[in-house]
Amino acid sequence: TIVFANNSTAGSGAQIVSWNWDFGDGSTGSGPSPSHEYTVNGTYTVCLVIVTSDGCTSDYCTTVEINCIQQCEALFQYTSGLCPTIVFADNSGTGSTSQIVSWSWDFGDGTTGTGPAQTHEYTANGIYTVCLTIVASDGCTDQYCSTVEIECIQQCEALFQYTSGLCPTIVFADNSGTGSTSQIVSWSWDFGDGTTGTGPAQTHEYTANGIYTVCLTIVASDGCTDQYCSTVEIECINGLGETDPQAFTLYPNPVADYLTIDLLQSGSINYRIIGVNGVEYGHGNFMSSTSHTIDVRKLKQGIYLIEFEVNGQRNSERFIKM
Repeated sequence: TIVFANNSTAGSGAQIVSWNWDFGDGSTGSGPSPSHEYTVNGTYTVCLVIVTSDGCTSDYCTTVEINCIQQCEALFQYTSGLCPTIVFADNSGTGSTSQIVSWSWDFGDGTTGTGPAQTHEYTANGIYTVCLTIVASDGCTDQYCSTVEIECIQQCEALFQYTSGLCPTIVFADNSGTGSTSQIVSWSWDFGDGTTGTGPAQTHEYTANGIYTVCLTIVASDGCTDQYCSTVEIECINGLGETDPQAFTLYPNPVADYLTIDLLQSGSINYRIIGVNGVEYGHGNFMSSTSHTIDVRKLKQGIYLIEFEVNGQRNSERFIKM
């Protein structure tokens, strides 16, 4: 908006009776001090013609430069409900005679995009400066920038598996993962029976049947923390105690070639041999007798569990293969 002030003069004894303005943009005005609003940037030739009471006429022209009009304005909004995927929507505007012909996005993480709407997925937590640059059909260009904070990305994930072949002794193995630039520095176990442990692998013996919630909490070198919980059902303890521990003898232990089970009284046996990894390495059965011999020569050196059932009652014992 430009305010024009009349500085014209009339001859002695006369006065100005008419002021006619041409604002150079196709519009006109009258009066000694008009105000005029331009709608487009540019250089305009403004002319004033005066008429005095004695009939004198004079004109004066000068240029006015307008460069303050914002013909277009870049603007956007975004939604973060799907974090780390962000949806960006264009809210830009232009003058009444133009329209946006180009949208250029910089998402602040080294990637770009084009078009009025964009969906972008971030891969790391952080604060990103996002910029939208628009170009209008009349040549107007504008840029708008705003920050987007990403803090929802899980850089690490706790996970474990377990083997129950040695029940009531359970072997837990860490299956957790981290981002490519970090590593796990801490493992904290809660076995659900009031006991805890640390380290990537754990062997834990339960003392009562039940369903236990076991939780593993990890901490990564980049500070990421996560927890994973799973239930472990123990139901073998009562069965192992149904017979008198003195009802059988297992020897020799350690063993090199043949393992012998002597029973207090004659009975048939169904047995299986299980490694500490939960894998079964052998099974079989014997007819009724007080002494049963099992060939373990093919087993590798290590610790094993033999589970056997005598007349419907279950027993188990650990042994060492030399």
